[in-house]
Amino acid sequence: MPAGHENSYRPAAKVGATATAMVEPDTAVFGIRFGRRCTSQEACAEDYAVELAKAKAALDGFGLADELEVSGYHAYAHRTAKRGIIDGYEYGSWGTLRVERSQHEVSAIWRALGDSGMAASFGLSFEIDDERAAEDSLIEETISRAQQRRGARAGRLYCPQRNPGHALPARRRYPRFCHV
Repeated sequence: MPAGHENSYRPAAKVGATATAMVEPDTAVFGIRFGRRCTSQEACAEDYAVELAKAKAALDGFGLADELEVSGYHAYAHRTAKRGIIDGYEYGSWGTLRVERSQHEVSAIWRALGDSGMAASFGLSFEIDDERAAEDSLIEETISRAQQRRGARAGRLYCPQRNPGHALPARRRYPRFCHV
């Protein structure tokens, strides 16, 4: 060891572990697909307006009517398979509603949409609004639990200076010095 470097080579121990924790999703995302076959383009537009009004009326009881985001309205001709003759029109559009679970009861919103009489398809998924913050809180929680466990086990650590007669398991390296 070079002169003056006696204290720079201290034994170090690395400890690794896998920890699992979960976070409940804080956001519910309702997907609503509007769409139907009609006799004309005007009938499709009118039907869409009626269906959208039903959805907004159902959400108005929760104060969420303005939160419904609708995009992608399209209407196109529906043709018969044999001759390609136009026999009607179809329309479609997607609506999305993002709701904080702590602010609203998701099941009540689902029931209200289902009871509204809409001829639409519904979907529901759950998300974490700020995934980075949730990940950070999980890491902090895991570290805190590991520190508590380490504190509980500190009296059982092997230390050659404190336990000179302790039998060591084979094939393990132990530090020369114990810094507890």
